[in-house]
Amino acid sequence: MTDITRTEVARLRERRLALGLTQQRLAQLADCSLSSVELLDRGLTPRHRSDVASRIDAALAAAESGRRKSDHSGSAPTDAP
Repeated sequence: MTDITRTEVARLRERRLALGLTQQRLAQLADCSLSSVELLDRGLTPRHRSDVASRIDAALAAAESGRRKSDHSGSAPTDAP
C-alpha cells in the first residue's frame, strides 16, 4: 500500500466540506470507520492507507456526481441514507 500526501488528504477534506457531508455520513458512504475519516480530516495519522483514502475518494466522487445530477433536475441533494 502506498501513502497519500498531506495535499491529497487536504483535498479530500475540502471536497467533503464542499458537499456538506458530515464525517459520519462520509464514513457510511465510504464503508470505513468514523475514526478513519476523523484522522484523515485532521491529518493526525502519519501514514495514510491508500485503500481507505480510495474508498473515501470514490464516495466523494459518487456524491459529487449525485449533486451534479440533482442540480440539473432542480432538486436539492440530500444527506439521507
